[in-house]
Amino acid sequence: MKQIKYTNYWLEGLYFVFLYMLFVAALCLAQYSKCFYALPAVAVLWKLFSYHIVLPDFVKGRRLRNEKRYEESLSHYRKCYETLEKKPWLDRYKFVLMASSLRISLVSVCLSNIADLHRLCDRPGEARKAAALLCRLEPLGPVSDLMREKYHLPQKPVFANSFEGLKELLSATLPALEFLHIALCLFFLCAALFCSPSPWLVSLSAALIVGVYFFWRFGLPKLAFPGTDSPDDDARLEACLKALELLHRHPFLDRGRRILFLSCGRLSFRICFLAACSALYLLKEDAAKAEEFAAKIDEAPVRDELMSLISARREDPPRGVQEP
Repeated sequence: MKQIKYTNYWLEGLYFVFLYMLFVAALCLAQYSKCFYALPAVAVLWKLFSYHIVLPDFVKGRRLRNEKRYEESLSHYRKCYETLEKKPWLDRYKFVLMASSLRISLVSVCLSNIADLHRLCDRPGEARKAAALLCRLEPLGPVSDLMREKYHLPQKPVFANSFEGLKELLSATLPALEFLHIALCLFFLCAALFCSPSPWLVSLSAALIVGVYFFWRFGLPKLAFPGTDSPDDDARLEACLKALELLHRHPFLDRGRRILFLSCGRLSFRICFLAACSALYLLKEDAAKAEEFAAKIDEAPVRDELMSLISARREDPPRGVQEP
């Protein structure tokens, strides 16, 4: 079985850089109050114990599994999965909320543990159901591939392998813009640090700058194009079609995306939504519609990738993952 890389070392490194900056800021602010020396300690404690506060069932499930108390562990992992199902933002923003550097989603961790615990409790049918659910929710994830191999589930169609290449094309960013955003944040933080007369104003300004950045960078696009990251394919397709209609009525949203949404993506919103619609129609087995949307894309690599997907779909109709 292929070994999965669970830790994103870039995020881990970024967290230590943040700790260093916090330590320097604490030294600068100590002239106002010695209490600021506690800032790095609070950050380290949050890194160590945030999971215990935000997702206590996750921690209990892991501890009980290590103690070989499988039934109790299973109940906690189920509760954790239910929590993540109700509050998906906990998983999406786990790096900020829990200082997590996990490469994979917490949902995949919970479901893979649920499947394994059912297997350890001699319930192979329930284990396959949990594994099949994971494969349906995250068909292209590394944990899903492991579950297919371990529980002998139907393999993903051959054409679906290329979705990874398409996803990589659509998610490509411009590093220079990412660096510029970080540099601007640091500039405003330093300006707040040295210009504010009160340490409380400094703290408030820093929190406001970081909050505004995260909202503008990640929250505003979700408000402008709601539902486009829905886990339900039909709802996502409808949302992407509405987003294309909105961009057609207001093309300045796409042309000005670098300023309006602090977008660092290499591709325009229009191309991303056209590609998403084409891929979703392909998953709905409507190759004609998929080809119609792919033909509208003027970015050759994305268009060629989609056309190859459509050709592969016609040659190898997908079987999908069925629950036993």
